[in-house]
Amino acid sequence: EGDIKKSKLYRWNKQPFLNIYQAKDSLMFNDMSVKVLDFYDVEKLKNINSNYHEASAIVTRDGKTMYFTRDNYNGKKLKTDKKRTTHLKIYKAEFVDNQWVNITELSFNSDAFSTGHPALSVNEKELYFVSDMPGGFGATDLYKVSIYDDGTYGTPENLGKKINTEGREMFPYISANNVLYFSSDGHIGLGALDIFESNINSDNYSEPSNLGSPINSNRDDFSFAIIEEQTKGYFSSNRKGGKGDDDIYSFTVYR
Repeated sequence: EGDIKKSKLYRWNKQPFLNIYQAKDSLMFNDMSVKVLDFYDVEKLKNINSNYHEASAIVTRDGKTMYFTRDNYNGKKLKTDKKRTTHLKIYKAEFVDNQWVNITELSFNSDAFSTGHPALSVNEKELYFVSDMPGGFGATDLYKVSIYDDGTYGTPENLGKKINTEGREMFPYISANNVLYFSSDGHIGLGALDIFESNINSDNYSEPSNLGSPINSNRDDFSFAIIEEQTKGYFSSNRKGGKGDDDIYSFTVYR
């Protein structure tokens, strides 16, 4: 996906601004009689999307709370830092009376650096995210922050140098069996951003392992998610053969 600063990414790839959509998925057969996952009933989320970038949404299991990434936007125009760069912020929305309302930005956001790509821990008491805040190991690092019962947040904690490198660590996702999946171009990979996995044990993380081919390619591979008892999932890639700039791919796991 390029840099976490979306306004710079937009100028670079000349693509439309990103919006958040919802869709239902189903398992079906393609033209080659192979079982594949596909989407239907695709619709853009009302109230969430603005005139600028929204992306990387995660919803709590009860369906009542969403965290998502948005350009630093005050409702009228983009806000910038001293260098006139627009950064990203994480926002929270609540699902009330069948619509997303009460959109607020999180307390640890800043006009001076980006926070984005939210992900929830298994117990939903911690929020993982990406940031280029000062004090990190590389271009963008993975962090986590405690979510307290009163709706406030703790102090962001860097996941450390076993996970973070001098390069870019992005797009965290925590599976139901407590595995951290993320993309990196700093760990040894097949090229550009690759998807890695690391087992979480309390505050410790195992050495990241590259998922290898066919999940990873020599282009950017990111936004990995594995669901429903670890039997199916999705990821994004700009690999050759896609229909657009970044495409969504599905996979099934045979055990």
